[in-house]
Amino acid sequence: MNPVPNRQDFAQQVIIQLMRMGLEVTPVSFELMHEVLSGDNPELRQQFIALGKHVTAQDVERLAREFLPHHFGHSALDSSASLFSEELQGFQDALSNGQEALSAYAMVLNQASEQFSRADPRDSTAIRRAIDHVSQATAAQKVATTRMMRSVHERIETVKAIRHTIDQSERSKFTDGPTALGNRRAFNRRMGEIFHGDRGIDGYTLILCRISGLEQFDRPELAKARAYFLARFGGFARKLLKGREGGYWLGQPHLAFIVFGTEETYVTGVTRRLHEATAEIVGALRHSIATAPVLTGHYGCAASSGAGAPPELLGHAMTALETSMLNRDGAPVFYGARPSVAGDGRNYALYGRARAF
Repeated sequence: MNPVPNRQDFAQQVIIQLMRMGLEVTPVSFELMHEVLSGDNPELRQQFIALGKHVTAQDVERLAREFLPHHFGHSALDSSASLFSEELQGFQDALSNGQEALSAYAMVLNQASEQFSRADPRDSTAIRRAIDHVSQATAAQKVATTRMMRSVHERIETVKAIRHTIDQSERSKFTDGPTALGNRRAFNRRMGEIFHGDRGIDGYTLILCRISGLEQFDRPELAKARAYFLARFGGFARKLLKGREGGYWLGQPHLAFIVFGTEETYVTGVTRRLHEATAEIVGALRHSIATAPVLTGHYGCAASSGAGAPPELLGHAMTALETSMLNRDGAPVFYGARPSVAGDGRNYALYGRARAF
């Protein structure tokens, strides 16, 4: 195994490693190889290395089913299956008992009706006896109904608790803690949904972002400032992106934003607001930390319609991001943009358009 790359194009290195091993690049294989190369999952890395040089697609699927179960429909419900099954059985028992009680009550009412129809109107004793019988059956049914409703209510509360546990587990599985944005796992899943879902791939733009200077916040004395920036920036991005859109923390200093729209004016507006938010948060930090590092966001953009698979779209956006690093003003670069009609000789597929922030 090669050592973990320490380069900005780490995702490209993941893709290259998969291709070298003759493995198909898919959301599953990409995330698995990323976990292996990054060392984020030591147990997975150890098992992968143990496979040797000849790793097959079957090996990848086996490891993915164990370490990346979300790709195969598993969730926290699996760990709660036994309890959930017990509660469902409890529902069935409660409803079955309630049905039996109602059937018995209906039988008493039918018998009482027959007795009333046959009884002599002058026989008050027989009438009183029939009424007492119905009264006792009604009281018993009331108790049975109350018992059933209590049981159903208790089981509903238990199921709600199970659902809450599942929701929390799912959110934590796909959420980056410091920013509360989606993590790389969530990003890979969303990319898979875009290219393999029913709605088609048209209409989306992937924005890759690199925040230059963020590594300076790794100093111990700036730990609180770093946490503050990440929380504030993540909160801003969550409010900015709605519906089908989303923000994802891919690992310092890279983020990804998937927006629903391909118009450069709209996409540029998104990057402008992210740029402004970065400056505003750093400005707030400097009120208490005068030496807070200057942060600059760089943005590479690529439309989903120009790619046939997630790795291709990611590659397009990364190409644009690398070019955007040449721009000091943080102007976004759009992959595949046409050359300027102004005749200045610049190929904007490489250099991007000048934007004022």
